Amino acid sequence: MNVPTITDTTYKGYILDPFQRQALDYIEAGRSVIVSAPTGVGKTLIADYLIEKAVKENKRIIYTAPLKALSNQKYRQFKASLGEELVGIITGDVVYNSEAPVVMMTTEIYRNMVLTEPERAADIHYLIFDEIHYIDSDRGVAWEESLIFAPPHVKFLGLSATIGNLQQFIGWLSEIRHEDVALVVETKRVVPLAHRYFNLGTGIVRLPEMAKAVEQDKLKLTEHRDLVRALRSHYLPALMFVFSRRQCVEKAMETMKERSFLTREEHQAVQQALDAYRDRYALTSNSGFQLLARMLLKGVGYHHAGLLPALKDLVEELFEKKLVKVLYCTETFSVGVNYPVQSVCFLEQRKYDGKSTRPLTTQEYMQMAGRAGRRGIDEQGYVFTLISGNGRGPVILEDYANKAVEDIGSQFRLSCNSILNLLRRDEPEQIVTAYNSSFAHYLNESMRRMLETQLHSLQDKQAGVAGAVCGDFGELACPINYRRAKSRLGGMERDVRKGKRFLRKRCAELRQQIAQVVPRECTRQKMDACRRGQRDAVSLRERAVAMEAQLQSLPTEADWHNRFRLITQRLDQLGYIDGDKILPRGELASEINFQEILITEFVFAGMLDELSVQELCGLLCGVDFEGRFNDFTHKDRLPALRKYWRIADDLKKDRVLGPDIIYSPQVAPIGYRWATGASLPDLLEITTIEEGDVVSLLRRTVDVLRQLRKALGREPFWGNKLAECMELMERDMVKVEL
Repeated sequence: MNVPTITDTTYKGYILDPFQRQALDYIEAGRSVIVSAPTGVGKTLIADYLIEKAVKENKRIIYTAPLKALSNQKYRQFKASLGEELVGIITGDVVYNSEAPVVMMTTEIYRNMVLTEPERAADIHYLIFDEIHYIDSDRGVAWEESLIFAPPHVKFLGLSATIGNLQQFIGWLSEIRHEDVALVVETKRVVPLAHRYFNLGTGIVRLPEMAKAVEQDKLKLTEHRDLVRALRSHYLPALMFVFSRRQCVEKAMETMKERSFLTREEHQAVQQALDAYRDRYALTSNSGFQLLARMLLKGVGYHHAGLLPALKDLVEELFEKKLVKVLYCTETFSVGVNYPVQSVCFLEQRKYDGKSTRPLTTQEYMQMAGRAGRRGIDEQGYVFTLISGNGRGPVILEDYANKAVEDIGSQFRLSCNSILNLLRRDEPEQIVTAYNSSFAHYLNESMRRMLETQLHSLQDKQAGVAGAVCGDFGELACPINYRRAKSRLGGMERDVRKGKRFLRKRCAELRQQIAQVVPRECTRQKMDACRRGQRDAVSLRERAVAMEAQLQSLPTEADWHNRFRLITQRLDQLGYIDGDKILPRGELASEINFQEILITEFVFAGMLDELSVQELCGLLCGVDFEGRFNDFTHKDRLPALRKYWRIADDLKKDRVLGPDIIYSPQVAPIGYRWATGASLPDLLEITTIEEGDVVSLLRRTVDVLRQLRKALGREPFWGNKLAECMELMERDMVKVEL
């Protein structure tokens, strides 16, 4: 195997850019490195080099990715380049060659390995964290704990899109890893991006021209096919980002009505691929395949998380071969291999994130926009934003190309699994260490220091302002207030003469107060200075009060200790621990990677003894599943499961543990029927859940079964029963093919 020396200028046919060579220099020097660069500039080339170098030197390396699909892609890539015996993969869906020198896995899998089997991490030389900015996602705690608990000797390579607070991030990493983490930043793309806007009233224009058209009300009603027609001659292949699965399909169906985008030769190549996939996966009667086939034969397609894995693979394969010219997709397509995309199109600049409809963040926009323009193929990539001009509201033009990228934060939190694993390792003190080492704590302390510095500065300014204002300011002896009081008295006396007798007493009191005061003699300049000083004093005081409130709201170590105390008290009450001693319930929960309390309660309630293998599959199918708002599944009568559904309901109501419990009993018939031999079309008849999501649901059930079998396999009866469950579940589309 030829791994380039550091003096080489090319690798895998690419001329290495300065930032790539800089990163390789740090790797050669044995440093941990963070590489921050826009999407599509060649960050993964650095990871490829590191992996091949580690193999050549007989060192073990772990590649972690945020998505199973990305782990699968990298596994296939390195299996082809390095050989099957040198590469392994561990995800919830599949475990293969797990002791190989190079292992691909999701970040959660690595985090769990470090906590539950630290001896397996002892011989790891390097960790690669692809898309490390996911540390600010809902799953970000896995990234933080992976970095915090990784053995001291392990070095890491983090690949990231642009991060707003890079210096903070590097500062935290250097602090917790006790080393000077190297930073490599690239801000320019080899293939530059041109950001354009489109409306029928303007055509393809830059932002200033579109802003002028909006101001002059020159927009025309425009829809996505108008944009496709405008791009047809010079700007394809194109990704059309849509933030709704249903809209992906509907818009692709509408564009399918256009004249074909394929040549005769391309049409034949697509037909050959369709025939191969149809035969390989028995898709003849699959309605999704039939619809997609009609689209693909015209050069149009769609891609979203609800697609069958086989159909995703089909679309991705054809798109990589430039046989799909217009692809409607959700943002999941923005993470993965570098596909040949000339243009990226945004059909809207707002998205529904599960809670509300909001504008895209700059990070989201740039992640998707970065797919445009492939190195070695395109001289320039294009990013188009459709301005519909539908008149439903004011047109807001976001200049994402020049907006600052947002800072990343921390999603660090205490989990039962982490607590139980550290107690199991007889390291309860590491729980506090984990918090003190977290990015959340680092950011909080940085904010605390900044606020304290600013507050001291404000207090100094307040003292200076106070010195510029005389002691009578605000009192009646101040000539400003004295004049105002006399003016107010005159007004009150006029009102009394007009018959408002109820003011007589107040008028007399004010007259007496004025008579007792000799006003200070001040120049106009002095009075003006007092007015300015008083305004400044009020403003400074308000800012100081707000800053003190912000300081008080920052989480403290005491808050962390209190949360830890609440969780351990509840675990003690439920029989998972006794003080610092871990009990059998806790032993099992420590080996389960998600929904550990729920699954453990099911086991100790008799699940493995009482339920048939089919019922067991049905029960576990709902673990960690949150359906979409319009999902519906026909209810089967499964009386044996009701006891366990009540357990899940009771746990959801638990004041301490409840917020983390996710369980959906409604999908039990899907797991049950699949385990009895039903086909995927049979399942789709009883549910509105999309077929790709059904497959993901069943694969998640296999993941739970695999974890339970690993934890309980030493029990012959239970181990055999779980193995039988896995055999029933891992078939057809559910079985991962790599």
